Amino acid sequence: MTFAACQSGAGSAYLFNELVQLLYVTFFVQDAGYGDTDLIIYARAEAVLERGLQRAEVERLWELEAAELPSFQAVLQ
Repeated sequence: MTFAACQSGAGSAYLFNELVQLLYVTFFVQDAGYGDTDLIIYARAEAVLERGLQRAEVERLWELEAAELPSFQAVLQ
């Protein structure tokens, strides 16, 4: 639901923080031997969140851009 809120304009600083935590927890779980997602997928998702944070600083809108969604969705699969 957090991801859905952040793609529909209903995001917040708290929800973005939850996405950051999700990204890193999934990375560390994989690093422990569970999963086989390429590291570049995590790097791209991290870049998506970073750009979202930068936009939020300027525009005060906590939202992921539609064009960036597939990069983050790849981590969720």
